[in-house]
Amino acid sequence: MPEAIGLVVLLPLLGFLAIALFGPRMSQRGAAYLASGAVGLAFLAAVVTALTPLISSSNWGSYGLYKYDWTLSGSWKVTFGLAADPLSVIMALVVTGVGFLIHVYSIGYMTELGEDGKRHYEKDYRRFFAYLNLFVFAMLLLITADNFIWLLVGWGNVGLSSFLLIGFYKNKPSAVAAARKAFVMNTIGDVGLLLGMFVVIANTGSASFSQALNSPNLGGGEWREWAAMLLLIAAVAKSAQFPLQTWLPDAMEGPTPVSALIHAATMVTAGVYLIVRCHPLFGESTVATIVVPIIGAFTAFYAATCALVQTDLKRVLAYSTMSQLGYMFMAAGVGAYEAAMFHLVAHAFFKALLFLSAGSIIHSLGGEQDMRNMGGLRKNPATRTAWIGFTIGALALSGIPPFAGFFSKEAILGSFPLFGQVTHHYNPIGLEPMYLSVIGWVGLLTAFMTAFYMFRAYMLVFEGPETRLHPHSNPGSMNFVLVVLSFFSVVGGFLAMPGLWNLLHNWFQPLLKTFHRGDEELWFPIQTERLEVVELALGVGAGVAGIVLAVGLYSLTRQRSADNLQPTLTSHTEEQVRAEEASSHSRQGAPIFTPRALDEAEIRRVIAGRDLSPTRPEASGDQPRLRPVLKKRLNPVKLGRQGLTGFLLYGWGFDLLYNLLFAWPGNLTAKFIARFVEPETEKAVDYGLGGAAWEGSKASRKTETGLARNYALGILFGTVALLIYVAVQTVQR
Repeated sequence: MPEAIGLVVLLPLLGFLAIALFGPRMSQRGAAYLASGAVGLAFLAAVVTALTPLISSSNWGSYGLYKYDWTLSGSWKVTFGLAADPLSVIMALVVTGVGFLIHVYSIGYMTELGEDGKRHYEKDYRRFFAYLNLFVFAMLLLITADNFIWLLVGWGNVGLSSFLLIGFYKNKPSAVAAARKAFVMNTIGDVGLLLGMFVVIANTGSASFSQALNSPNLGGGEWREWAAMLLLIAAVAKSAQFPLQTWLPDAMEGPTPVSALIHAATMVTAGVYLIVRCHPLFGESTVATIVVPIIGAFTAFYAATCALVQTDLKRVLAYSTMSQLGYMFMAAGVGAYEAAMFHLVAHAFFKALLFLSAGSIIHSLGGEQDMRNMGGLRKNPATRTAWIGFTIGALALSGIPPFAGFFSKEAILGSFPLFGQVTHHYNPIGLEPMYLSVIGWVGLLTAFMTAFYMFRAYMLVFEGPETRLHPHSNPGSMNFVLVVLSFFSVVGGFLAMPGLWNLLHNWFQPLLKTFHRGDEELWFPIQTERLEVVELALGVGAGVAGIVLAVGLYSLTRQRSADNLQPTLTSHTEEQVRAEEASSHSRQGAPIFTPRALDEAEIRRVIAGRDLSPTRPEASGDQPRLRPVLKKRLNPVKLGRQGLTGFLLYGWGFDLLYNLLFAWPGNLTAKFIARFVEPETEKAVDYGLGGAAWEGSKASRKTETGLARNYALGILFGTVALLIYVAVQTVQR
């Protein structure tokens, strides 16, 4: 029943409209249940659509459903239609499935534990669920549209919905700034999509995917390169890839369920979906097959380096999402669309699990997100479910078998032979083997860093001394969602195993038959003929090495910190300290405070080299004084390490660079216009147009004498002039 795809799109829209129109008449919990139920029913409709090949002899049926003419202009027309094909259906399953779980999770998350021990709804509770439904509807319209026009409609509405959700806390300046930043960055992508769409329509004569991407004109012409690059701008902006990547970490200002919805299964995957949907165009573009993998590899590496030093738990996961999307771009750029979509599906499970586990921890700690203020949460019963979920998600993201991320990551790395030995079967586009090998090694290095920063976060949050904060237990709905996502993060990877089996190939075959170019296929599947044992071992080894290094460094750092917090707070032995005190006492004749006799605040001042006693011994008499610790000399190694940490912490300084290139010149120009140009323009309008109107009115007033003979004389002159004009025209004829 492919027609069920209509319900997939319609139900979240109805949920949004119901809450928006009748929300004040609903209870808080009623609005939440309505929003969750709408998305849950949409998921069931997506399941029915996915079962079409099993229950219908017509397989997927016609490509476009619910088609009607939306606008007509001569021979040109734009139709509304929904696509029920393998790509749109698998995306719908992910969006509605993970989206439903996030809705259920949000019912408990968007409540607060009051001092009376009862849970109270957060402000604007109904508005939050209305926005969630709107977001899901917009994403579903984007992925099910059967033409570029309605894809653009869904694309723009996803940007609007993300703006509303990221800036949900409208009274929080940082949230408003983050929402505005995301909207501006995505608007750049919207312009790219609009222009690319125009190029495709102008050269193929159709906005429909099935017609435009099968057009005979697709086989030649430079317009393909322009169209692919313009569409790539849209994909890069929506999926936060270089150079439009800076909005994604700031999007963490929204509630954690919003972060999970945006970063796991919906908005950021739209760029990958666009490339896969338009794969005949990207596969025919020589430039795109070079640029897309490079952008993906660079973004994956860049985001992984930034995640190494983050202290905000949600920002670690945000950079992780950016990095994993880079993996998907790498695969999609070389034609490994099955591997890209496989990782998209698996990533939706374990990244949603990680975000929601992090949200559970943050909720338990009263909003605390700084990992340096956490620790020891593995031992606390209130965070036990979050610990299990986060551990499973971290292992999956690190590519450790048998978790889902292992299978999907290996499917992508298998598309890039590390030692340059490729065949046409593995390289249908005909790229340079060395180029593929370099991209593969970058992916392997990124896998190592991924495991390192995830288990660095794990050790900071769950191991070590227990936090001074007091975690409270979370609602059962939140823990239930974590259990479900943990299950899929374990079993979700068994759809394919490079070198052994591939259940996705038959699923995507109807799409290959819909979009094709002769007998040649530009979409190559996950290979099952040969198991690359060496590359498999390197992939797993990178993850294991990252975990071991993170655990080892954390344990070593923690031990050093414990040593530094010994009572003497110096590297001297207790005997040396006593001898030093006795010697000083005999010289000065005044008692000396040792660090062991001071409280913590004073100890910090001692370490900073500040003297708490009078500086002149003669002025102090026999009063106790404190000998300051001498300041250390400048350490270039430590200074360089701090500089590198700051460089990575602030995303390589891209925000500063963009401010220098775009924001500050724009602000200066606006201030100049407001200071000098705008006042003069106002004067010109006021004294120019206004003055002319005033002078005209003064002249016209002279004709208003109030004397009837003057008016009669005017009528006479007008009549004579009109008769003369008519006579002249008659003679000329």
